[in-house]
Amino acid sequence: MTDSKQILAVSESRKRLQHLRDSLHSLAKIESAGSGYDALQMVALESFDLIVLDFDLNLMSGLETLKRIRQETPTIPLLMIPGEYMFVTDVARALEHNAQSYIDPGEITEHDYQRIQLFLERGELPRRISTFRKDLRKDYHVDRVIGSSAQMYYIYERLEKAANSDVSVLVRGESGTGKELIARIIHAISSRVYKRFVALNCAAIPENLLESELFGHEKGAFTGAMSQREGKFEIADGGTLFLDEIGDMSPALQAKLLRALEYGEFERIGGNEVISTDVRIISATNKNLEQEIEKGNFREDLYYRLNVYPLALPPLRERKPDIPLLSIYFASRFNRKNNQSVEHFDNDVFA
Repeated sequence: MTDSKQILAVSESRKRLQHLRDSLHSLAKIESAGSGYDALQMVALESFDLIVLDFDLNLMSGLETLKRIRQETPTIPLLMIPGEYMFVTDVARALEHNAQSYIDPGEITEHDYQRIQLFLERGELPRRISTFRKDLRKDYHVDRVIGSSAQMYYIYERLEKAANSDVSVLVRGESGTGKELIARIIHAISSRVYKRFVALNCAAIPENLLESELFGHEKGAFTGAMSQREGKFEIADGGTLFLDEIGDMSPALQAKLLRALEYGEFERIGGNEVISTDVRIISATNKNLEQEIEKGNFREDLYYRLNVYPLALPPLRERKPDIPLLSIYFASRFNRKNNQSVEHFDNDVFA
């Protein structure tokens, strides 16, 4: 077996998967996915030299799986396993989405072996090119952003636009909608990815300590300041600073934050040195900041500084079509972690 080569076999038939393992294990390491959803998760996080995809998939059709795989890996060689009721139009549509050819896992010929070896060689370069991006996705848990609803496709588009600019982003949404995860993804696919992502929950730190967390302090600046300490603005220099629950910050500290954003500089507590910083700010809140401005709890000028690019995350109850996909994803994670085999849900579960 060639350890450096990897084949992903996708089928809901254990028999077909076993045929492929038995036949191809001498050519490459064989990874298997029991559904189209599993395959998409694996393709998003790992790099393969060849994909063998069964047309007969039920939870997500083989053709739909092919389309989505091609969105993720447009150049990796892919072979289709013909379906029992596959029509000529199906063949044409598969070829349109860059399926190279077809293979029968039960009768792999010498010619098939030669083709697969050629495909494996062709797949090596695209795999190397994509490895860095896959590693980033693992590090930043991009796989946890799941959904095919209209609301989520809109979020995906907004994420890409946010990553391609360097303006401040304000992420709004209820608790549990994944605001920090979204911030991490924006950082991970932006030009600042080579620098640090630093997160600070403004509601979790007492007000008298939050300023030190943001800007740092000098030794002896206050009781307990036994040494000089860098703040989050310094640590995140060149990267991204995520300010969660920004609506809970006191008005006095809001004024100091505004100055740091306007001039790109600040002073540590107890210090006189002006420190310059280049930080991209992503902030988040579950509060209605417009109402907080009317109450005098939040500065309007800071609001406009932070809300250059607004991003609103919908709660799950507003994107119910994503529930089956999320359920299958979490069942797959449960299976891998606990060595179980939950394979499907009854339809009435999602009613």
